Amino acid sequence: MFILVLVSVISTNEAFAVDFKDHTGYIPEWAVDIGEQQALMTCFNMEYGTLDQKWCAEYSGYYNDKITKELDAINNDESIDDSLLNLNYVPQFNKNLFDDAPKKIPYTSYVNQLYTFSLIPPQKWSVHENAELIDSNDAAPIAFYSHRGNLEYTSNFGVLYVNLGPSNFDLLRFSSDDEVLNLFVSEMTADNINIKIKQKNIESYVDGYKIIVQYVETVKIDDKKFLTLQRESVAYLMASGDTYVLNFASTPEDFTANIEDFRKSVNTFHVGTIEYDTTPTKSESASICGTGTMLKDGKCVVDKSNDFSSKSGGGCLIATATYGSELTPQVQQLRELRDNFLLQTSSGTSFMSSFNDFYYSFSPTVADWERENPAFKEFVKVSLTPMIYSLSILNYVDIDSESEVLGYGISLIMLNVGMYFVAPTVIIHTIRKKF
Repeated sequence: MFILVLVSVISTNEAFAVDFKDHTGYIPEWAVDIGEQQALMTCFNMEYGTLDQKWCAEYSGYYNDKITKELDAINNDESIDDSLLNLNYVPQFNKNLFDDAPKKIPYTSYVNQLYTFSLIPPQKWSVHENAELIDSNDAAPIAFYSHRGNLEYTSNFGVLYVNLGPSNFDLLRFSSDDEVLNLFVSEMTADNINIKIKQKNIESYVDGYKIIVQYVETVKIDDKKFLTLQRESVAYLMASGDTYVLNFASTPEDFTANIEDFRKSVNTFHVGTIEYDTTPTKSESASICGTGTMLKDGKCVVDKSNDFSSKSGGGCLIATATYGSELTPQVQQLRELRDNFLLQTSSGTSFMSSFNDFYYSFSPTVADWERENPAFKEFVKVSLTPMIYSLSILNYVDIDSESEVLGYGISLIMLNVGMYFVAPTVIIHTIRKKF
């Protein structure tokens, strides 16, 4: 999201104020009193879809055209040293950031089709889409949360995306790698004296840059509370204009325990086409179908190689297929209900034993149908949502005895019977009487 253009022999410098207006005649107030390059850099922090961002899109094209014309004029002047313009830029690595060929990924990968990226999330980390970020107005398309360490301010990382336009990347090539890195860092610390840079590095490729910055930041939680976060950001600036930033944050005491999980996921990050590995490992197949189950001949079946499934119920096959991952909050809620509520009492354990025999007689087939038919999957999701909301009631009650387990259990069963059977029956009967 940052750009640097240092062409000392070109007359468009910071002393020249911006007077560019877009096709509607609009120019932001903040752009009037600053230099052209400063305005260009400021544009990279604009919120997508706003009037200012639309102005920035036109302005960057205008500025690029202006640079091109001046370069053409300079090229006709033999007294100018071409090395000053960095026209013969050579990246550190003579290859692309990501391979053009489809990448084989395991079934445990998270795939975002909207922003065309994939990665393997850390094991046992929660996943949340459109997650809000601390001390930011942005929302991450996806964020992952650790369950290790401080549970109030849990370690996490999110993936941010913005498209800056290919013309802006072309301007980057007029600068050295160190200049690009230094501007990236300066933009991070602009107007924020609470950031201390610890390490920084840049790798340049044929079609982009990979920038890594490790830093410490103090953020304000409320009027009386401040929180120190240790962060690591990995940014991919691509020639297409696509920019991805993976931001990790943790309290200092939990940083060491979680940072390697983040770095392993970064190493699996890929932008472009993918294809699934058709031979998943046992742990990968369990992530597809659910713990205690396995993928066999393309179908989810109970894993009989251990007795976990018979004791605790294995995985939530239908919910996992519905919501796409065993890490989603909905699936975790069902698992926690089973492990922390039902299996803590003898009556709950007996119920689960009988329920498993019934559930696993049909759930693998239903889960396979969902993976094969997106429409059926959406239907199941709509059907499951009321039940999951009703079960969340148990998060707000204290249960200390067998009788309370039975009482709440029977109440929830009756509530769901009412929602799924009684209410539809009454509605259908009422409609038939009227017509």
